[in-house]
Amino acid sequence: LREYFFREGIDIKLVNIGVPGYRADLFPMLADEDLSTEKCDYALINYGVNDIGVWLYDKRKAVDDELIKRRNERIERYISSIKKDIDILRSKGITPILSSPLVVNENLIERTDIESIKDNNEKEDELDDGFYKKETFKRIKQGLKVMSDMVKSLAEKEGLDFWDLNGYSEEHVTAESFIDDG
Repeated sequence: LREYFFREGIDIKLVNIGVPGYRADLFPMLADEDLSTEKCDYALINYGVNDIGVWLYDKRKAVDDELIKRRNERIERYISSIKKDIDILRSKGITPILSSPLVVNENLIERTDIESIKDNNEKEDELDDGFYKKETFKRIKQGLKVMSDMVKSLAEKEGLDFWDLNGYSEEHVTAESFIDDG
């Protein structure tokens, strides 16, 4: 975002209170601690990858009624949490801006220098080395697109701006973007 605003010539102070691994339902903790110390006019709400339940998109899982139910429950919790987050921000006099979740780049998956996500206890029992395959991440991207469409619809309903970071990251993020050449 900083790069985008810089390129566009927009002078803005950005404060990132995001915490890796957090989900939309954990925002109230951030709001109480971090938003009380920062004067904000706008807040970009960007969650999704941790909310979706990536293990529910494993290519080895049969897509049956139970799996679809579990996926839908995760997405419903995500949208419900964002609605609560909107209310919290508005109560603090902050204008929310909704954004779609970023894409998951399947080109990163089979690289040996990317840390495993198995340290997340919620996923530990459902993931193994077979999970890290491009087809699984293509399914995750499809789920994130559904979530993006729902967030866009929510933004319209709430009269809020919507940033399609999913579409932007799909076009601009590559595996090479993440390689540190030192």
